[in-house]
Amino acid sequence: MRNRKSTVEDVKRDLAILDMADKYTLQHFATWANQMLIREDATALRDYLGTCPQEELEHLLVMGIRCNLHHPTVLLSVETAWLARIDAGELSASAALTAGEQHGRRTFQGEIYTILRNSARSKMFHLSPAKGLSSLKLNPAQLQRFLVGHTILANVLITLTYDRDLEQASACRAAAEESPTESETESETESDSATESETESESAPAPTRLPLQTIPNRQFVTPGCPIPDPRLIALRDIRRAEKALLSSLKNENQEFISASSARHRAQPEH
Repeated sequence: MRNRKSTVEDVKRDLAILDMADKYTLQHFATWANQMLIREDATALRDYLGTCPQEELEHLLVMGIRCNLHHPTVLLSVETAWLARIDAGELSASAALTAGEQHGRRTFQGEIYTILRNSARSKMFHLSPAKGLSSLKLNPAQLQRFLVGHTILANVLITLTYDRDLEQASACRAAAEESPTESETESETESDSATESETESESAPAPTRLPLQTIPNRQFVTPGCPIPDPRLIALRDIRRAEKALLSSLKNENQEFISASSARHRAQPEH
């Protein structure tokens, strides 16, 4: 083993040796080449994958899949570098998605679509009605998958947020109902003040009490609990109304069936 630091030329040679040795089941040479690639001081592999052409990444992806059983370093390094370059905007995602689809790399494809989704949701993404999502540089099938996946994920997140907010809002309302309101507190305070005033001298002047200032439609929220979104509350009320309507229709249907059965039994047989 050499003691000097690996260079880009060394990396290219080691990759070629690993490719050839694994292809013809020469595991001794394949192991040696893999050890050269994964040495602690060998940052040249990462540097090479960060600058090599996209066609080379496609070739190394195929080789990494073939060598993955005994030497998984290459495949992991290739996919990691490819994703980083897509995220940085150096390479388009279309070729990587095509390669991942051809070789069954579903996780790799999912990570690419995640990068695209994060990019589309960032402030740096320029979207116009004229160009649409053409800046993503996807083919029609890939764009369709991206839109469907983005919509499904958005619906899932909305559902999770809806359920969470309703649970928090219900807990807050329950806590607010258990805690005394301001009116009850004021009533108790007035009662205590009246009791204390009776024990004092009748000649003492009664204090003048200013009227309480009320705030219209004021909502008392337990500290630490978020104010629920009115749209979520409205959606919950709509669902409750739908359930009540279905229950009412079901009861009416049962009553109609019972009445029909009773009339049928009451009719004389001919």
